Amino acid sequence: MKVCFYIDSAFEHTSKNLKVFFDYIIHNSNISPILVFETKVLKRQFYDYIKSKNQFNNIILEEFDNIKSFFDNFILKEEINKIVYFNGTCEVYRPNKIIEFSKYLKKNSIKLFWVNNTFLKGRFAIYEDIVFKNSKILEDYNNNYSKKLFLNKKKSLSKFIGRYWEYKNKYHFAGDLYKEKFNPKKYFTKKFLISLINRIYFRKKILIKKPDKHNKKIILILLSKKNHWFNKYANKEINIENMIKNFDSNLPKDCLIYFKTHPKDKIPFWLLKKLNNNRSFLYDGPFLPAINFSEVIIFTGTTSGFEAMTMKKKIIHIGNNSYLNNINGPIQIVSNINDLNNKCLELLNSEIPHEKIDSYLLSLIKNSFPQMKTHKDSFKYDRDDTFVIKVAKKIINNLLYCN
Repeated sequence: MKVCFYIDSAFEHTSKNLKVFFDYIIHNSNISPILVFETKVLKRQFYDYIKSKNQFNNIILEEFDNIKSFFDNFILKEEINKIVYFNGTCEVYRPNKIIEFSKYLKKNSIKLFWVNNTFLKGRFAIYEDIVFKNSKILEDYNNNYSKKLFLNKKKSLSKFIGRYWEYKNKYHFAGDLYKEKFNPKKYFTKKFLISLINRIYFRKKILIKKPDKHNKKIILILLSKKNHWFNKYANKEINIENMIKNFDSNLPKDCLIYFKTHPKDKIPFWLLKKLNNNRSFLYDGPFLPAINFSEVIIFTGTTSGFEAMTMKKKIIHIGNNSYLNNINGPIQIVSNINDLNNKCLELLNSEIPHEKIDSYLLSLIKNSFPQMKTHKDSFKYDRDDTFVIKVAKKIINNLLYCN
């Protein structure tokens, strides 16, 4: 069986992982991988890193006039009907030509298998397009919810969530417990001094905990990075800086607005300058308390917004495309910020959708896979041979038995 494997990046670690991946597939199935490199440079880098004289079957996309020519003169001519997109680690993807590539896949009924992380740390799934479509997750979610199949699994789900946050708080860089190694040099730089002055100047706008005396409801806005990899191609309409200007006029006036940045981002002083009213603040405290004391969570793609589902919160995602793909219910989807006020008021006056959240999480866990060997280690993600071989096994199974 001939199957194309699309490669649009080549780094030392990812290339070596892919070699393990392809070797396993060749020796454990009747699948013949054809490596589709976007450019000649990528192909050269890949083979330089793996230091192998024996090359796999290869083809280079840029040697064709365009993507249509590639499909007409290679994919369709060779009667290839399956394409795998896996970068070797599931670290951040930077899709480029495969965006246009995907349009031809749908047009010609060619199946795509995209291996990527779920928002639950240490778990991966295989998706049907590059905006996280997974028919099995959707089917099991609908079954769980309509037939109340989640009811007898609530206890196991609660245990999973408990272990998940125990791992996050202990090991994962979530911003709460992370401490940089002391480096005296960084405290005597112009950049540090400017940061210190700004912190002092904007001290009334930076909070590290919930104020003791107020009875207003809090809306927490979890900001993604400005160049968030997924929004860059899937939700192009999202512009973080422009949105900041519009939140005040598009959220209920009787609520406080707390902004929390991505844990790896420094405090954005461009944001502080825009918080010029008496109800908007930058929250620089720990993540979990902020989730707990907030009435509604609003976010634009950052995984922490999806993780808030495990805390059973009312959540709004801005942007049509997300990890949940076409599942609307566990969280609410808003594509136009002008609709945000009405959606927020609706959530403030409704119950938390516990059953929909449980149904979705159970479906996601069932249809995703831990990167490590054991269930105990299912949240760790050392992207080594164990992980790569596990991906290879799942891909072989999907390729051989998909409809």
